[in-house]
Amino acid sequence: MAYVISFANLKGGVGKTSLTNAIAYEYANEGKKVLVIDYDPQASQTAICNVDTMEVKEGGSLNEHSIAQIFREKTPQPINIYPNFDLVPASIELQTYAESSIAGKELFLSAYLEDINAREKYDYIFIDPPSNAGTLMISTIVACDYIVIPQKITLLDETGTIELLDAMRKQGKLRRESYKVIGIVPMFFDKRRKSHYERMSELKEAIRNYERNVLKPYVEILDEDIFLTPIRDLNIWNRAIEEGMPLREFILQKARTYKDVLVELKALITDLEKNMQQNFVAK
Repeated sequence: MAYVISFANLKGGVGKTSLTNAIAYEYANEGKKVLVIDYDPQASQTAICNVDTMEVKEGGSLNEHSIAQIFREKTPQPINIYPNFDLVPASIELQTYAESSIAGKELFLSAYLEDINAREKYDYIFIDPPSNAGTLMISTIVACDYIVIPQKITLLDETGTIELLDAMRKQGKLRRESYKVIGIVPMFFDKRRKSHYERMSELKEAIRNYERNVLKPYVEILDEDIFLTPIRDLNIWNRAIEEGMPLREFILQKARTYKDVLVELKALITDLEKNMQQNFVAK
């Protein structure tokens, strides 16, 4: 039975798409079967996977594979990108459907996962949503077993985290469900800066208080420390994207001095696994 996970935030520029891609590739490299669904009309995940986004648009040769097809009552089939790594690409039409008056559109993604027997075919399913609180994000919240929140170390009201947590709370209250956040990944973290550690301590207290006073019983943050393994501010991520290579392969082939980045990813995966295995309840 697969885990359905999303790296999400309601503030852009936090590295969620790059992190989703790198984590998914790490699992695939370990022999796990992985499905990544690009659910963002900007189609950044699709581009990172070296799929021509113009061909995914309506009229393109890959349009039948676009996740936007689910709003036309069709069942797009994933594209194999790497060994053990499949992708359902996105197209700009997603935005049109998200803004449409189609009834029940928040449930289409969950239904699609059932239609393709995703939980039986894959070990991990990653959904890469847009950075806003609209239909596509609501669909992601409803479909996922777990949310992971990447965020910069900044003031809490500037992170997009509270907005996402509150969107989850509203859906939980509406649907009488409890949604699970594995934890928060500090992005662009500088281990040499004392201020980053101080800000993490402040944020941890503020977020835990918000969970206790506002979010419960509809949102639960699973990790005891709230914060998972930090990811540093390194341009190696962008260099890998520019080369059209998975982060792991780029580092091993062209930038071996950055192998410690892969150690960070492994540590983050360990954090994820610990929390998922202890708290998994299939939807």
